[in-house]
Amino acid sequence: MTTLTLKSFDNGFEPFDIPIPIGDKKVDRIKEIVAEKFHITPDRVTLCGAGRVLTTYSDLSDLGTIIVLTKMLLFCQVLGNEETRQPFLINKGAPQETLIKSVWEQIPCPARSHVVSGKYLKDATIIDGDVIVIIPRNYCLWKMLWTAIRIKRYVVFSWNNPWSLVEPKNYVPKSKQRQPGRMNITPTVTQNARYTPGTNPNGEDLTYLLSQGFFS
Repeated sequence: MTTLTLKSFDNGFEPFDIPIPIGDKKVDRIKEIVAEKFHITPDRVTLCGAGRVLTTYSDLSDLGTIIVLTKMLLFCQVLGNEETRQPFLINKGAPQETLIKSVWEQIPCPARSHVVSGKYLKDATIIDGDVIVIIPRNYCLWKMLWTAIRIKRYVVFSWNNPWSLVEPKNYVPKSKQRQPGRMNITPTVTQNARYTPGTNPNGEDLTYLLSQGFFS
């Protein structure tokens, strides 16, 4: 058997045949083919065959047909606050409980209800690209929670990249700047390498910056 037939799980497209890819990662290559055909990313494609989900190294020798499931790209945000908008992927036809759980994982906001295109989530038909709007149960509580979430994100980001605290706002990394063809012959010592960005995830970068600020 040299070809495989790809069929849509929800009849979203007509079946079509493809040659069996060469190599070990055949399933990944098929996902790329489907993604290119429908202009989506490979992580939105799930392949099934013989009653199981196919993984990277699944054996395709006994399969003649593969069922293709494509995930929807949705967005969620709190009412009146586009800064909170987050994207997420979910299977087509997912039940309301799964949708609400996915929204909670993106934005942990205690919700009174969820609205899509002017309708309550339970009455709406979800399509690719929809925005699920969260109606907070208590706006004051949500404002406090959102402030805490932003502070946490800032602290985590600063801990992982403490040099961001002293970089100018419009700073362009040297790796992205056009450099003349010069040779850097500046001598490198152990301490210079030790405190380069990203080499000390346990906080030594931050300690070095603070100590230099205090004693300079």
